[in-house]
Amino acid sequence: YQYLNKRTAGTLSFTAPAPGNWDLRLHDTDNNGREYASASFRVVQQPAGGGRDNMAVPPVPSLIPDRDRYSPGDNIRLDFSGLANPAMQDWIGLYAIGAANEQYGEWSYLKAAAGGSLSFRAPPTPGTYEFRLFLNWPAGGYADVARSRPITVAAPLGR
Repeated sequence: YQYLNKRTAGTLSFTAPAPGNWDLRLHDTDNNGREYASASFRVVQQPAGGGRDNMAVPPVPSLIPDRDRYSPGDNIRLDFSGLANPAMQDWIGLYAIGAANEQYGEWSYLKAAAGGSLSFRAPPTPGTYEFRLFLNWPAGGYADVARSRPITVAAPLGR
């Protein structure tokens, strides 16, 4: 992690982590801070003897809700992208934060789409939720390959 030290613009450099899918997240504080932005990226192992010119980097799946806060029953638009080999039974589910992957709420198959938009209904129970992407059910099992930033479901302000 790095602190911004009240900077509102600039460049930060990080050491690349181990190969895999990662998220970079911007929070407002150290302790339970609100997440303001996130970006997913993939680190790949460079082929032996090959340079970057020979490397094909597959897309990184991304799940982006249209807002951060919803009232129970609100429509949620979720944009998804970056599926390298889309299958008919790839799917996205809505989850309470901390729920096991088998404990999904509303869900939708992607029908072999590499990207697009889906519509979900905000759950009736206030709380913090996220979307999770799964590949090729049932062969892919309950191993999620991407998660959205958290969203909040709460009563409208002023009630």
